Order: sequence, then structure tokens, then C-alpha cells
Amino acid sequence: MDSIPVDFQWLGGAAFAIAIAVLAAWSKVFGKKEGPPAPKVQEFYASGQLADMGPVKELVESVGLVMQQMVRTNIALEETSKGIHHLVQTYEKHLAEEQRDREIAEEVARQLKEKR
Repeated sequence: MDSIPVDFQWLGGAAFAIAIAVLAAWSKVFGKKEGPPAPKVQEFYASGQLADMGPVKELVESVGLVMQQMVRTNIALEETSKGIHHLVQTYEKHLAEEQRDREIAEEVARQLKEKR
């Protein structure tokens, strides 16, 4: 099979262009499936409501302050938990020393009994 003869190439190009035009028109007419209309969004700058942004600005500032306080609280809680952990370790050491002292005292008392 050879390629299209030069005399008929223009016909192939025109047929291709017509096919593309028909498919584009078909897609434009039947291709759109519209759902419910999108809600209209009003921008503040377009509606002139910039003056009413004061409460929103105050809310954003107070949320920022609350977030800062939460971070500080979390840091304080972490430090407190470290302190409690250190206290628990110290108390465990103290209990172990008391147990050891008690065992030593019992051993000494037993050895004194044996010597008598």
C-alpha cells in the first residue's frame, strides 16, 4: 500500500478538518452535562464590605492568642511530666535503698542471734 497520491491529499486534509469540526460541534452541543448551578460567591472587595471585617480580624487575632497559649501550656505540661518522671525515679531509688537497709538490718540481727 502506497501513500495517498499528491492529487488527492487536499481531499484527505479537508475530510479530516470537517471530521474535527463535526466532533467539536457534537461535543459542544451534547457533551455538557450541567448539574445544579454553582453558588454565587461574593468577594469582599467587590461588594464593598471591607469595613465589616473588624469582627473577623478580632476573631483571627484571638484564635492566634489561644493557639499561643495552647503551645505554652503544652510546653509547661511536658516540663511537668519530666519533673514527675524525675521524682518517680528518685522515689524508686529511695525505696530500693530502704529495702536494702532493711535486708542488711535483718542480716545483722540474724548474725547476732547466731553468735549468742
